[in-house]
Amino acid sequence: MTNYLQGCLTGLGLFWVLGGAVSCAPAARAEASTHRRAESKLPARVHRCADPRGSSRVTRAPQADGGEVLRGDSEMPSAPGPGGRLHLSESATLDGLGRLVGARIVATRPRSPVTTFVLEPLAGTVRMLREGASAVEWRVPADAPWVYRARSSGDGLLASTPVAAWLAARAAVAGPVVRVLVPETGESYLAPIDQLAIATETGTTVVLDGDGVDIDADFVTEARLSARGLRLACLEETSNVSRRAQGQ
Repeated sequence: MTNYLQGCLTGLGLFWVLGGAVSCAPAARAEASTHRRAESKLPARVHRCADPRGSSRVTRAPQADGGEVLRGDSEMPSAPGPGGRLHLSESATLDGLGRLVGARIVATRPRSPVTTFVLEPLAGTVRMLREGASAVEWRVPADAPWVYRARSSGDGLLASTPVAAWLAARAAVAGPVVRVLVPETGESYLAPIDQLAIATETGTTVVLDGDGVDIDADFVTEARLSARGLRLACLEETSNVSRRAQGQ
């Protein structure tokens, strides 16, 4: 409990406590807001992952407390084979230990209402906001770091993305277990980190349902979305810009 109180005072907001979670409530949220405003002076980094049939662009902004804010935009087929397109807009904040502080995922596809999922580990809640319908909220235990994944079907509103995979990799470091959320179905479950993040010769492979995402010490290098038939290769845009500026 002493460590937990120290976490509140340093703005980490929440320490995972076996058997339940305790929230710092208003004080933690105010502190988190202060940290968001006091971002590190380090420049944001931009990564782009592409395949002939889909793409994902992720911006990572370092924070003063050692955490980071990620914003991602992904576009891909809404289902295997011919059909419409799915667009996912994600924003997520990680604390200095790599644990999820909050996330917002907006899913858009043709002939379907825009659906937004809001994940709030500090409050232990997930909300689903759908155009033309009342908001739905449910409680989720905050007994381990949160990660999220799409449901098993490849034609759902969510898909495996570089943002989701990076969050999972960071959460696995905070292990030994994580709480995996499936926002579309309102389910969650505890999973050992060795079922989620598998060490390889070059880094880590994150397994999100049937998809595999390769990550090195820096960020995602390749995302294989089997159900959607995508293989996204990732590069850092800022590195390319820097090399061109130097004439390399």
